[in-house]
Amino acid sequence: MLWVLPTVWGLETAIRRWPNLSRPRLVLAGLSAAMAAELALEPVMVFSGGYIYASAVPSLTLFAGHWYQIPVYATVIASLVYGLIPGLMCHYDHHHPQGAPILRGLQTLPRRARPWVAALSVVGMAQLCFLGLTVSYAVIAALGGVVTPDLPAHLR
Repeated sequence: MLWVLPTVWGLETAIRRWPNLSRPRLVLAGLSAAMAAELALEPVMVFSGGYIYASAVPSLTLFAGHWYQIPVYATVIASLVYGLIPGLMCHYDHHHPQGAPILRGLQTLPRRARPWVAALSVVGMAQLCFLGLTVSYAVIAALGGVVTPDLPAHLR
C-alpha cells in the first residue's frame, strides 16, 4: 500500500489538472508517481534491513558490492509491480463504469460468485506480477550479477 497510495494520488492529481488525459499520458503520470514513491521507499527498506539485493549487476547498481546496494533496474521493475499496476487498477475501478479491465465481465456471473471471482482475479494478477518481478530480478542478476561479499550475519 505504501507504493499504491502515492500512485493513486498522482493519477488523481493528473486527472484533475488535465481532465482529457490520454491513456499513454495517464500511464506516464502513474509511472512517474510510482517511481517517486519507489525512490523514497526503496532506500528506507534496504537500509533498515527489510530486504536486500544479494546479487546485482554492478554497472546498473547504486552502492554496488555492498549489502545495501540498490539496482536501478529493480527500482523500475518494482515501480511497475508495486505502484503502477495496482494504481491503474484502482483508478479504473473508480473512474470507469466497467471497472478495471481484469474485473470486466463480472456482471454476467451470478451475484453470489462475483466477490469470489473478483478476489481471485486480483490475487491472480498480483501473483503474476510478483512472478514477473522475481523472474526478472533473477534473470538480470544471473546475466551479470555479482554476489556481495559483505552481507551482515543477520541478513544471511
